[in-house]
Amino acid sequence: MSFIKTVAYDDSDAAFFANNLKIGLVRSARESIKTEIYPLRCFGEAEPSKIANGGKSYEIVLKREQSGDAIDFAVYDEFTLRIKRANSVVVYDSCRCKSIEIERIAGEPMLEVITLTAAGRKEA
Repeated sequence: MSFIKTVAYDDSDAAFFANNLKIGLVRSARESIKTEIYPLRCFGEAEPSKIANGGKSYEIVLKREQSGDAIDFAVYDEFTLRIKRANSVVVYDSCRCKSIEIERIAGEPMLEVITLTAAGRKEA
């Protein structure tokens, strides 16, 4: 069993950094936090005697305009991602690229939808 909490950063443009190198602006960033829950049962009991929390996993979905000079996340294996906004900074550790998709709406610039997974998260 798991619980998923989703946080969306839909303010105006947010800057994002990979390994302390400013990459560019991102249109939106959405974060999903998944917490695993394990019921512990005693032998012969139908109801759990205790609930144990497992680890948390983080999934970050970034949307940005496609550009020829932008960083290619698929090349990097493990990196630190920092999303800096007007009032806060969120740092994700041990990030890996899960998928990259392209969105195209007629009359608008092409968008990349980048899904990343992270092992840790800090907010300042």
